[in-house]
Parts: sequence; C-alpha cells; structure tokens
Amino acid sequence: MTRIATIIPAYNAAATIGATLQSICAQTRPSDDIIVVDDGSRDNTAQIVRSFKHVRYLPQQNAGVSAARNLGATSTDCEWIAFCDSDDLWHSRKLEVIHRCIDQQPENRFYFHNFYLFDQNGASALNGAADTADSIFPVFRENRFTLKAALQGQVGSRVTLDGNTGWRTAPIYKGRALPALILGNFVLPSSAVIAQDFFLTHGKFDPAFRSAEETEFFLRLAKLTDFAFVDLPLAGYRKAPGGLTGNVPVLTVNALDALVKNLVDDPDAFQRFRPYIDLSFGRRYLRLAYYWLTLIKPRPARKNALRSLRLIPGEPKAWGVLCASLMPAMVLRLLRGAKSRFRLGL
Repeated sequence: MTRIATIIPAYNAAATIGATLQSICAQTRPSDDIIVVDDGSRDNTAQIVRSFKHVRYLPQQNAGVSAARNLGATSTDCEWIAFCDSDDLWHSRKLEVIHRCIDQQPENRFYFHNFYLFDQNGASALNGAADTADSIFPVFRENRFTLKAALQGQVGSRVTLDGNTGWRTAPIYKGRALPALILGNFVLPSSAVIAQDFFLTHGKFDPAFRSAEETEFFLRLAKLTDFAFVDLPLAGYRKAPGGLTGNVPVLTVNALDALVKNLVDDPDAFQRFRPYIDLSFGRRYLRLAYYWLTLIKPRPARKNALRSLRLIPGEPKAWGVLCASLMPAMVLRLLRGAKSRFRLGL
C-alpha cells in the first residue's frame, strides 16, 4: 500500500502550528509519517509539536525553509511526500483524495491541487470556496488564462468520492506546466505531493533560495515531468498581512534568479522558451518599477520601467510607470493619496 509522509517546516510557528497539526491529524486517511522540522525557532513551537503524540519533531539550526523541507523528506521511508506550511490547513479528506489519485495514475510523479484562503479569524467554507488558484495568483490575471489552460486543459482522469462532502467526481488535469510557470508560479507548497525517489533524485529545494524557493523548485520540476492538478480545494492558505506577495523586491529578485538558473543558463531551454522568458522578465521588472513608484522613489522606478520596456515595448502599464517616474515627487504623493480615484496600478 502506498505510504505518504507529511513534512511541515516551522519557524517561530507557535501561534499557528497547533491548528495545522490538528488538520493533518484529522485526516480520514491518516498520514503514514508526520514530521515537523523546526528551523531554529525561538518560541514554544517545540512544546506544541511534542504535545501531538504521533508527530515526529526534528530540530535544526536555522537554515531556511528549503533546508527544512529537504531534511524532512530525507528522514522518512514513505514512497510519497506531502508538504504543508506551518500556518496552513488541510481539508480532512485531502490524503484520501491523493491516495485515490495515485492508485488511479501511479505513473504520475507530482500532484498538486486547488486551495482556498482564510484570514486570521478563521477558515473560509471548505466546499465551493470562491477563492481559487485562478483568482489568486497574479500570473493568471496578467496573462488572461486559467490553470486548466496552463496544463493544456487535458483531463487525465477523474477522482470519485463518496460521502456527504458535496463532491462527486473531480477532474485531474495533466500536462506540461513549464511555459506557464515561466510567467509566474501558481503552485502552493501546501498543495504539493511528490514521489520521494523523484524528489531526492531531481527535485530537492535549493537551500540558496530562502524566499521564493517554491518558484525555483516548481520551475525546475516542470522541466522534468508533467504536472497533475486535482481541481478540489484541499488546503487552506492563511492570508497574512502582505498576502501572497510579501516582500516584493526580495521575492521578485529571487524569482529572476530562478529564471536565470533554470532557463537562461540552459542554452536549449533559453532558445526554446525565449518569448516566455522575455515576457516574464519584463513583467517582473514592471512589478519592481510599480513597487518603487508607490514608495515615491522615481529613480529605481524609472530604471525598472525602462528594463521592462526593452523586453515588452508594447506594455502600456510600463509606459505609464515610466511617465509617472518623471513627475515631481509632490505630484506623485498627490496621486498616491487619490489612489481610490486614479490608479496607475497593476
């Protein structure tokens, strides 16, 4: 029987790790191994984790989330690895669904699924949640396509469910995700399930990426295998201040580094996917330009707008940011104050 281990990296996670572990321990098909890797926490994360009887606690000196996930994945003998961040939640039937998917399509090496958002006050409805990957990740808004289209809309199979969840069958879309992932990440780590041998041989997280590590990982993974997407909201993403964007400059620069590592430095991939790469670089430079403009820093805004226009010269938003960056700072402050009535936004 297929065994699935659950790996949870944690850093100062005392406020949320308890709820996360409760959702994992409440699975209708239990995890075969639950490992929390404590990445040098200074709060009482350890005490909370150790209060869960069937959870293994592995401490390490602070080395980042990539190193924590890698340690957890190498510390189990289960055939499959499911990741969950220490502030996210799982639907109680997640592993049941994933087991059925693996049984139906054992040749797949990687699965991911849809999710929903919840705030600090509690979770959204688990069934029929309005928030999905299509509506949350910027790559879909910017490029006007859906996650199904990103995988070429191919239905590899369907997973059938029993019970009173409101779910009958759900499609499993399977296809090549690389072209779309070049434009922007759309895989939530807490939705990722991967064959352990494949992860250890090809896909460990790169410890050099201490942020935007999932962007680099899933981009590299997409060069190696097709992605299988289960269209069910099987995880909840905790919407913290800053949302999915976080520190824009750091995340954007790391995403650019991921593109260089996996595509620009690969001559064959660079030649084959050059239009996608140019568009991705151009969009990310535009994101940086707009970020600096909102902080009333016209020089870096102008610099990044020009970088963007060299790659995507027909992008009107980049022209808008460039023109705005030439305005006096007083005018920019007035425009920022009137943001609700006039927006240069992305």
